Amino acid sequence: MTNLIWELPVGRDRALGAGMPKALDMAIGGWQVAGTLRFGSGVPINIRAPNTLGPFGYRVKRAHIANEDAVKVSNPTPSRWFNIDAFSEPGQFEIGRAPRYFGALRNRINTNGDISLSKFIATSPSGCAHSCGPSSSTSRTRRRSDCRRAAGR
Repeated sequence: MTNLIWELPVGRDRALGAGMPKALDMAIGGWQVAGTLRFGSGVPINIRAPNTLGPFGYRVKRAHIANEDAVKVSNPTPSRWFNIDAFSEPGQFEIGRAPRYFGALRNRINTNGDISLSKFIATSPSGCAHSCGPSSSTSRTRRRSDCRRAAGR
């Protein structure tokens, strides 16, 4: 997972529009773009059969498998992700020989991306969004310079 934040260089005291009027800065300055990217491998597939052994204490009934190598298909599609003909339903009182999970047989890779555009709006009279008073924070110097910049000093 990766998070990215980029403050756009537009507005007062920025690379683009450093000397713009305060009213214009309030409209087009203070924007940032943020994004999150997540990549994950697919989880292993679990193949089960209809369970007729529940009354005997078996919570899951595995399917029979002829050959584990016969499960994979060369070009998986959403309708044919694996070879279903490699499996068969066990008899009424049989447990089944398929493994719990197939390490080589996985769901599709999980990818997710989000992006946002947000605007910084000052809420204090000095034009600063955080406390500018005395603090024991290690970022005190940075915050004071941000306050001076926001107040036009």
